[in-house]
Amino acid sequence: MKQFLLPVAVIGLVATSGAQSLSVTVPNYHENTDSARQSGFPFGYSAGRTQQLIHGDQVATSVGLIHEFSYRQDAWLSPTAKGRQIPRVIVTMGTTSVQPGNMSLDFAANRTPAMTKVFDGPLTLPAPGTGSPRPFDIRIKLSAPYAYLPTQGNLLLELEIPGKGTLTGYVVDAAVAIPGGSNTTFGVHGPFAMGDKLSYKNLDATQLRSGGGIEVGASGLKNMYASVATFGFSKTKFGNLTLPLDLGVLGASKNYLYTSMELVLPLPLRGMFIGYGGSTRLPIPRIAGLGGLEMFSQSIFLDQKANRLGLVFSNRVDMKMGSGQRFTQQIVSEDSTSAKGSRLGEAIGNVIQFAGMFR
Repeated sequence: MKQFLLPVAVIGLVATSGAQSLSVTVPNYHENTDSARQSGFPFGYSAGRTQQLIHGDQVATSVGLIHEFSYRQDAWLSPTAKGRQIPRVIVTMGTTSVQPGNMSLDFAANRTPAMTKVFDGPLTLPAPGTGSPRPFDIRIKLSAPYAYLPTQGNLLLELEIPGKGTLTGYVVDAAVAIPGGSNTTFGVHGPFAMGDKLSYKNLDATQLRSGGGIEVGASGLKNMYASVATFGFSKTKFGNLTLPLDLGVLGASKNYLYTSMELVLPLPLRGMFIGYGGSTRLPIPRIAGLGGLEMFSQSIFLDQKANRLGLVFSNRVDMKMGSGQRFTQQIVSEDSTSAKGSRLGEAIGNVIQFAGMFR
């Protein structure tokens, strides 16, 4: 009776708590894009066990009622796979106090408290599809809705295919489980004497986090220039100067100083497939509390014929640091009877879409 009343109560909470969604993708920023990672679990072997721990705020803010979840094939490697019928798949769900970054290799140690069986039956894996990303068409419909409350802990999803497995090559989409930050550009670059068109941007937003790095790059140039990349913490002030600053007063017409310059690094250029370009990287220390920190970058090129100042200034790159909090992790084994497994990469988790009601 208690197991029946909990889903009913959750339905009532969702229905009366305002805005709600019918599906949640983990991670949500890969809902409509294929990730750059792949996973051979849970279907890359004919048997095995996969535990995936998902931080609660990835699934719901206050309450969720899950009635189905789905995987999708990896867009790059799935053409090598073949669809098949799996005779038996056992799925359990539960909450746990364990954090994704601290999962034990001992499967039992991650189950706190006991798990709830939500599926036990055959599963058909579809043949390779087309397009990128692939559709979420590896669907597992639960035998009964699972009521999830983030206040009770993180979500632990465990999938077992009984037996000792052999390689099948059926690969699903997976993602880096440490979210990075975001970036955008502002303004325009000044005119070069030879009319070069410059692209200056951040090259990898996933690295904008504690322990990552800020990598900026220039491309599209027709000529080779001596150049530097500057980094700063303000887009409005540089000492007593108000930004952006029109550099026409210094003889650099149509050039602007867009950011403060707390650090300057060489930006070496080289010949590329088309024209010239280059990049430089500023390591980010592995310390807590960087989430939300903003940094800005602008590059400067030596072009003595461009203007009286002899310098050309790029557009500005705006970057915001991500939390760096690991939101999922997997422990896997191709032997379902094994008490211990191994980590799927250092921070890799399957891309999963949950269907139900979420608030």
